[in-house]
Amino acid sequence: MTVSAPPPTPDFSLSLNPATLNVQQGASGTTTLTLDSQNFSGNVDLSHNAPSGITLTFQNDPWSIPGSGTHSQQVTVNVAGSVSPGTYTITITATSGSITRTATLTVTVSTPAHPRLQPLPEPRHPERAARG
Repeated sequence: MTVSAPPPTPDFSLSLNPATLNVQQGASGTTTLTLDSQNFSGNVDLSHNAPSGITLTFQNDPWSIPGSGTHSQQVTVNVAGSVSPGTYTITITATSGSITRTATLTVTVSTPAHPRLQPLPEPRHPERAARG
């Protein structure tokens, strides 16, 4: 009698590289979201809990995973000019059926650098004609 092991349970893990972004107010940055699939295939829905003024745009959502292996996509992080400087922790959640996995992104928002002020040029005065 031959006993077969049950098939492995489908699963996946989620990671970000880089997991920390420095973005100025009114600018954007990118990170790579990677899903490592172990015997999993199907659609994965992505969501996040970014605060107002910070938006995340996924390259693919829902994300179609064809099978086991490493799958990556770009995530664009846009920071509005009105977002206060500081550090924000954002959780990205990937869900498919009963499987839910998360990855944490830390976004540090700074004020844009101001260009160095240049002195104004000397005013030009038209030469006055000499009276003779």
